[in-house]
Amino acid sequence: SAYEVYAYGRIARLNADGSVDTTFDPGTGANGTVRSVAVLPDGKILIAGNFTEFDGTPRNRIARLLSNGELDTTFDPGAGANSTIYTLLPLPNGKLIIGGAFTSYDSTAREYLAQLNANGALDTNFVGPDFAATSTWRVEALAMQSDGAILLGGVFYFSGGATLRSGLCRIDNTGSLDASFNGITNGAHRAGSTGSLETVKQIEVQPDGKILIGGSFTAYNNTARVGIARLASNGALDTGFAPAPDGSVSALRLLPDQTILIGGAFTNVGAIAATRIAKLDSSGNVDTAFAAAGGHADTVLNLALQPDGNVLLCGSVASFQGSGTNRPVWRLVPGLAGAPGSIEFLTDATPYLTDAPWPANKDELIDYCIRTGAPLEVIENLQEIEEEEEEVYESILEIWPDYPTDEDYLWNEDEY
Repeated sequence: SAYEVYAYGRIARLNADGSVDTTFDPGTGANGTVRSVAVLPDGKILIAGNFTEFDGTPRNRIARLLSNGELDTTFDPGAGANSTIYTLLPLPNGKLIIGGAFTSYDSTAREYLAQLNANGALDTNFVGPDFAATSTWRVEALAMQSDGAILLGGVFYFSGGATLRSGLCRIDNTGSLDASFNGITNGAHRAGSTGSLETVKQIEVQPDGKILIGGSFTAYNNTARVGIARLASNGALDTGFAPAPDGSVSALRLLPDQTILIGGAFTNVGAIAATRIAKLDSSGNVDTAFAAAGGHADTVLNLALQPDGNVLLCGSVASFQGSGTNRPVWRLVPGLAGAPGSIEFLTDATPYLTDAPWPANKDELIDYCIRTGAPLEVIENLQEIEEEEEEVYESILEIWPDYPTDEDYLWNEDEY
């Protein structure tokens, strides 16, 4: 619960360069794990997890914060959830759906799923499916389709006679099961054992209505699918999409160009080495140039797309692309199809490299930064540059294409 020298109670906000935003002050923060965060259109922040207090105020597993990190006391969940909330989904109407391992919310029975009003109170008109109250079951993923229907993923099943429709279902806006979601026969399970439940941890809905799922499963509908599968809009397996990672997929992100980023515990996708992160095309083929840029040294837990198209990678504290440093968060440039991902400068290098003795090779730039007292992050970024036989760089533009030049600041006064 600490980031560098700043003590934060399990939630912090970072500036664009990766430094801590000290204007965001959550006080003592949450006293337990925060598993899900959602920023609302008004700038307020929903958090959910396994905490029971926020900044000393009772808040059982869910809270809303003001944009500065303070607890929003107008959002009152009452007794809250009686066990972990894994995921939350804000709705266009201001309400939100929560999923987790809980069986009650504000002392009212609600099995793994509940809908809340904008003030945190339980929406009593929304009642989810009967999950049969098995103690180890839970909802871990939520996604909304274009028609407003909600997809649920997790560890659960609904009996279908001789089959167990496990790990995935769809509900309407009242919480009732959608009978038209009928393509699931066995659902997500362990290969060779349709009765052995595995988890659906991620759901992404494609613009064409098809559904991507990621998790710990090794089969879907009794067909081998390790960690990732794509489904038709009714839940049936899309047999033409079979990337085949060799480990679980805990992070899944559909990019604007319809390519797919996956992260998890795998080290290969099919016959291609891809260490815990990979980029797939819309058919499930691995982008080999992206894979060649290198991967993460430990499990990737989440991937987030920024408005500028860059991607944040979060996971176990570890190195990325062979760097010599261990961090919980990395930022990478996913690039267009066929382009490798690469590390970005996490600190503005402008004042530390502008006056370097150009032209210079990487070692000379590192030596210059050490002698002039540049931040460690600048030196680490330089160490991460991949070069061929002491390549010589003529200017900062060759290692930092986005470096702002004088032309970026010129303006024509006649236009104003």
